[in-house]
This record gives sequence, C-alpha cells and structure tokens, in this order.
Amino acid sequence: MNMFKKAPLFLPILLSLTLHAQEGDKRDKEGVVQKDPIPSHLIPPSPLLNQQEALDSFQIQPGFVIEPLVDESLVHMPVALQVDSAGRVWIAEMRSYMPNLDGTGEDIPNGRIKVLEDTNEDGHFDKATIFLDNLVLPRALAVTEDGCLFTDGISLNFIQRDGIVPVGEAQVVDAKYATGGNPEHQANALTYAHNNWYYSAKSLKRYRRVDGEWISEPTRMRGQWGLAKDNLGRLFFNSNSVSFLSDQFPPEFFRSSTDFWKKVSTAERLTDSRVYPIRMTPGANRAYNLGTLDKDGKLVKSTAISGISVYRDTLFPTEFHNSVFSGETVGDLIQNIVIARDEYNKPTGQRTTGTEEFLASTDEWFLPCSSYSAPDGSIWVIDMNFGITQHRAYMTSYLRRQYESRNLHKPAPNNGRIYRMKAADVELRKLPILADKSPKELVPYLAHPNGATRDMAQRILVEYADTRVTRELRKLVTTDASNYGWLHAAWTLHGLNALDTETVRHLLNQDDPDKINAALEFSTGDSHHSLSAAIGAFTPSPQTLHAHLKALAHFEHTDQALALISTHSEQARVHEAYLAGLSKKNLTAIAKDPSANQTFAQLLKPRNSGKNKKKLKPLKGEAKASFQRGKAVYAAAACNGCHGAEGAGMDYLGPPLVDSEWVTKDEKLLTKILLKGLQGPLKVNGKDYSPPAAMPAMGHFSDQQLADVMTYIRYSWGNSAKPVTPETVKQVRAETAEQSQAYIASEIQP
Repeated sequence: MNMFKKAPLFLPILLSLTLHAQEGDKRDKEGVVQKDPIPSHLIPPSPLLNQQEALDSFQIQPGFVIEPLVDESLVHMPVALQVDSAGRVWIAEMRSYMPNLDGTGEDIPNGRIKVLEDTNEDGHFDKATIFLDNLVLPRALAVTEDGCLFTDGISLNFIQRDGIVPVGEAQVVDAKYATGGNPEHQANALTYAHNNWYYSAKSLKRYRRVDGEWISEPTRMRGQWGLAKDNLGRLFFNSNSVSFLSDQFPPEFFRSSTDFWKKVSTAERLTDSRVYPIRMTPGANRAYNLGTLDKDGKLVKSTAISGISVYRDTLFPTEFHNSVFSGETVGDLIQNIVIARDEYNKPTGQRTTGTEEFLASTDEWFLPCSSYSAPDGSIWVIDMNFGITQHRAYMTSYLRRQYESRNLHKPAPNNGRIYRMKAADVELRKLPILADKSPKELVPYLAHPNGATRDMAQRILVEYADTRVTRELRKLVTTDASNYGWLHAAWTLHGLNALDTETVRHLLNQDDPDKINAALEFSTGDSHHSLSAAIGAFTPSPQTLHAHLKALAHFEHTDQALALISTHSEQARVHEAYLAGLSKKNLTAIAKDPSANQTFAQLLKPRNSGKNKKKLKPLKGEAKASFQRGKAVYAAAACNGCHGAEGAGMDYLGPPLVDSEWVTKDEKLLTKILLKGLQGPLKVNGKDYSPPAAMPAMGHFSDQQLADVMTYIRYSWGNSAKPVTPETVKQVRAETAEQSQAYIASEIQP
C-alpha cells in the first residue's frame, strides 16, 4: 500500500525469501551511511494512546470536528469499508499485516470481513458480526444485494449472502487479482464506477457481473492504494509520493482497440508533494537522506500517501465542495485540495488550507489508510492505529531502530479506529435504507444530494435488471436539473441495455457541456447510428472538443474531425480522442500506413499486441531459462508498482519499459543503471518523464539475477532485444567500480 512507503521507480526489486538482512538496506546506494538525522533525546515519545487521547491529538480545520464512528473494540486493523443498502458497514480487516518487524507470519489466514451495525440508530456503530474469517490479508470488498466481493490473498472472490450470513462456497472471480509484489503494491479499493464496472487501484482489470456471471476486461493501471470518483464519474488516485492524480475524462474514454488504447496518458498531477506535519517525523524511511526532513525534523514531501476520497455532498461549507482528501501516514495527516478544470476539462488542484493540513495529529500511531465520502454527508477515515508504516520489503536498519526506540512495533491486541470528519453544527443525514425499496421507489434516489446514495441506487437498479422502470428513468434524464440524477439515470439505462437514441439526443441538445459530453460518449455505442447527422452538425465548445472528436471518428466524419484537430492541434490528447473513436479496422489501417499521418501512426505503434508477440523468435536453452527466472523476479517484486504488469509505465511514477531505448538499445548502459541507479528527468522514446525519486542502485543483486531480469524485460511486451549474460554484468560491474552515485539521465541518454 502506498499508505506505507516509497518503492523504487525504474526496475524490479527481488524480494528475498529469507530475511537475512534489512531489505530496504539493499535499495540504498553503496556506501550510504544511515545516520540518525535527529538526536534521540530530541524525539518526542510515541505512547499508544486510547481513543480519547488520540482525538485530543488532532488539529482539524476551523468549522469541522472529528469523532469516532465505531467503538474501537469492535475493529482490528481495518483497511477498507462499504455501506450496504440496509445501513450496515462492511469492513475488511488485514489483521496479519507486519505482525513484527520481520514480517514473519504475514501469510497467516486470520483476516476478516466484518459487518458493523448501529443498533440504537444514534449514528455510531456498536455491534460487530464476523461475516468471513480465515482470510489472507483481505484489502478490498464490495457489497452487492445478494453477496460480497472480497479479496483473499491474491484472489478476488464472490460469495452469496442472506443478510449478513454467507451462503454456500465462495467462487473465484479472478485467481490473479493481486499477484506480484507485496501488500504495498497489490490491487485494492474496489470502486463501483458510473459505467457499472468495478475498478481497482493497482490493477489492469475491471469487473462486472453480466447475466449472473462475473467478467473482466483490461483497463489501465491507476494509482497505488485507494481509488475514488467525482460526481461526473472521473477517477482519482495517487501514489506513495504523489498525493493527487486525476483522469481528465471518464474511465474508458480513450478505449478503442485493445492493441492501442493503453498508450494514452490520461492522468494529471494536481498539486505538488509538500506536506505540513505538526509533529517531528523521524519515522520516515531514509530520513537520513538530505532534504527528507526540514530543520525541525518534519517531513517535507509526501512519501506514504494513502486512500483517497472525493467529497460528494453539500453539507460541508461551499468552498469544500468538489474537494479531494488523502492521508499521509508518515506525516500523520490528511490533505485536502479543491479541484478546478480549465475549458478543456484538464484538472488542477489547489490546497484549501494554505500551509496547514485539513487534519493533522501529534500521534505517531495515527495511520489514516483509507477515506470515503460517506452517505451521511461526512468523510469517514479508517485509522489502522498501527506504528509500523513500512512493509518489510523496504525496511531499513535506520527505520527498524526508529520503531524499536519508541516501541512502535508493539501494537495493542485490538488496534484500529474509524472516524468521521464533519462540518460542525450541521446535522448529518441518516444512512439510506434502500434494501426494501422497489425499483420504482429507487429511481428518485438517483438524484439524491449525496453521491454515495446515488451510486447505491444505481447499483441496485442495475442488479435488479427490471426494465419496467425505463419510463421513469428516461423522465429523470430529461427533467433533473441538479444532483446529477440525469447522469445516474442515463447510466442506469445503459446498464439495463435500455438507453434509447432519443434520450441521448435530448442530452446532446442541452446547453450544459457535461450533458453534451455524456451524450457524445453515449452516441458512440453501437445502437445509436441515427445520431450521425446530429454529430456531424454539432458545433463543439472547448469543453466538448475531445468528446466531439471521438464521436466524429466513430461516425467516420473524417474530414471534419481532421479539420478540428488542425484548429486545436496545440491541445493535449486531441489526436488520441480521434483515435479512440475509430474502429479497429481503421486503427489497423493507420498503423500499417504511417505515411498518412506520422502523429497518428506513432500513437498507434503496437506495444503489446498478440501479433507482435507471435513475430518474436522463441527463446531456447539457457536464454529461455533466464527469461523465466527474470519473469519470476518481476512478478515477485514491486515492479508493476511503477512500470505496470505489462511494462507500460505509470503516470507520474515510472517510465515505460516497452519501446524504451533505455531497455533495448544498449545492454551495457542498462546494466550500469541497474548497478548504480538513475536520476531523472529522462526521455523515453521522445517523451519526457520526471519520476518523483531516483531509481536506487541494485548492485547487491548477483550477476545472474541482474542478467535474468534484463533478459525478461528486453524480450517482453513486444520488446525483442537479445538476452543478457551474467558475464556482461560482471564486466560492467568491474568497469563501474569507482562510480559511487546514481547516473544522471541527461548525461547518459542513449
């Protein structure tokens, strides 16, 4: 989880099966001295506080209060939650996370899915029931009307339920949902999107149940720990050192052929990484590196960002509407920014609280791992109340000393708290009880002032699959003027396969650019061919430009689209928007004939297509064995944390390994980088990348291990460079023995 710590940013790290040394020490440059930056006598103590003492440690922005949602005795190591349609709270408890500083026993199946109830309806939950037990590190769940999606180890599973009683055996939805890496870098945060699919952070798949069967499809990798959406359905996420990232458009806006869509970068970084703790933070890993802490011993930049939420209600003061929250667990704080979008929908963020945080604590045990925009109009915060913020895979000797010196590695038998942050002197909403509502009674809830309630009503209606309410849904699309009921009604119709052309046409004829963008997106569905003339006659505004280009491409208004691109060529992603609307046949034609348009052809250069894979000559003998060993290294380490499971890279984290001259051009240069590290910014295939931290040296690996992992990445995902031998690594190791610092990318660009 990126709520815990910083991972390397360029190539995989091998996680030793035996903990013969601090794994984090291996990631430092050779010769680094882990000197304590703060004398021990100056560091304040970190006693384990009771809940009232913890509340007293908080500083929250004026006009807000924080209070317990649950009696702390009812929860233990919670990491995720969801509210069901009966007003109950379901939580996932990852009880075996880092049971000690060596992480031994982490695979013990003692995790739980638990259900919390408010028996006296006073707004605080006072009863807990175990729904599932004996799970391995469950980190995500999603409740349906008839069951529960949940994680168990690396698998995603679904089990039927009768109320809060499981029924029958769980079925495996995806046996490889969270393969590779460790709990800091595995799929999590199942989120029901506007388009009726479940998305996850740290995942290349999305999920949906169709006719009773769970299906999955490829999607792009997003974030590290936590996922959220705004009122228009755009996804928000983050990474360990980047607090806030946002898609510019809805989730699958750029999706066309699966051979091509992954190449589009859609995320925007919303703010810098500056943080403002109110306590000294020596428990930051590698705090001994210059610039990690300020002169007062406080964290300067985010390094352990956690779950994210978008406030989707109206009970907060107006300036906090459309704002985003995210925790920083080393800094013991929660940040808040307000989102603004320019005329082309590009997002930016601005801090609402200046050089203070929305919430900060002097309690080093405060570990705000997840947050949610709740149905009661507040923000719910899960606090693991756990002193170890760093997984063993990145533990350094320095950090181990820090934990031991303040007894942070000795938790209570029942650590974990759930809070809510709410506007002071404002009455919260009652949790919605929708379980007993008929489909017709559910429709008005699609326009409820609270976003979580709207989501719940939409999900239930789509699950019920009752098309007898299509008339009411179409009426809501055409009459709703607020609260986004029109959008949820439209997506509900879409989920029922009942979104008719006239409803889409109505949205297209509105003055609201959000409604027009939705109509343009819906128009590219297969059932709306009659909209071609209307799309061709439509005059876009800047806010509707990208969606209009996609629709023009879909209806093959080629000349009009190309003229529009020419007029707006300075705008980012206009070429990609056009390509997103093309059929696979037309995409393939452009890729095969680059003379038609070099920009389009470059964007469509296949990176991971099945055809490209088939052209590669199979490796044999030792080269094949080395490839397989390297693949195992890549899967076992946190490689996909920055480069993705398919080497495509991740926005604002790590550059791609696919089509990268750094990977395929010169094996000796690549070996140097692995041995000594690399400091960005850098260019890959003509594109600029600025990873938030340097790639650490990996010289502690054996010659064979480095050769294996290089062989794997140089011959995967369409790459076709020759294997690397351990003899090459040995030679380069000797040649670079005097190099004591990471290489500067601009000085060794291939």
